[in-house]
Amino acid sequence: MSDILFETANGRLAITLNRPDARNSLTEKMMADIGSAIRAANSDPEVRVITLTGVGKSFCAGGDLKTLMKGKNPLQIRQLIHTGIRSMVQAIRTSDKPVITAVNGSIAGAGLTLALAADLVIAAPSAKFVTAFGRIGAIPDAAILYLLAENLGMLRAKQMVLRVQSLDADETLNLGLYNEVVEADQLDNRLTELATEIGTGPTMAHALAKQALHAATRLSFDAYMDLEASSQALLHTGFDHDEGVASFVEKRAPRFRGY
Repeated sequence: MSDILFETANGRLAITLNRPDARNSLTEKMMADIGSAIRAANSDPEVRVITLTGVGKSFCAGGDLKTLMKGKNPLQIRQLIHTGIRSMVQAIRTSDKPVITAVNGSIAGAGLTLALAADLVIAAPSAKFVTAFGRIGAIPDAAILYLLAENLGMLRAKQMVLRVQSLDADETLNLGLYNEVVEADQLDNRLTELATEIGTGPTMAHALAKQALHAATRLSFDAYMDLEASSQALLHTGFDHDEGVASFVEKRAPRFRGY
């Protein structure tokens, strides 16, 4: 049985972590496969939304400590972070197709990245959020510190990391790290609803909006406005813009094609 299940149907690439006996902890190959699948989806016109979830009681316990770091010297660990981990995080964060993560259980370590780097996150009530690197004398890797600071602000991010905090689903929701908390037996249905809603939307507009949001945190105002103007001009040449305007005038639901 594969450690990750990939299924493409109805415009959606569904990625499911499938190591329930190991709490869906990530091996180096799993990280590489996730990154490769998302990059391939970016160039696949049949894919318009990507979802991530896990099998079993845990969403993802982070990296598989038994295999990832064992026997590696500092240079090899640095290389692992620069290649396998970084490649996976970048793939999620920069994906042209929206990424929705459904956290079906406890989440820790590099598993946090699969949520923090996504575009939308929904969770079951059992989705405890754990930053436990301090317990093993390490710092959070897989861009967790970067993503926590970006999503929470510096003070709250430091508090979570230095105090090795564990948050329940409602606390995580209140901090803005989850978009929704839904009952466990409704999680898959809600994920499908969101994937359908977003996957039938204007895919190119979604991609450019996502790029602009990320750029807004690092560009000057003038540089951002240049990016916005270029993006809007490009979208005005596409089918979806014409369809969106036509559907508004005709008072009907739009039928976007994704370009």
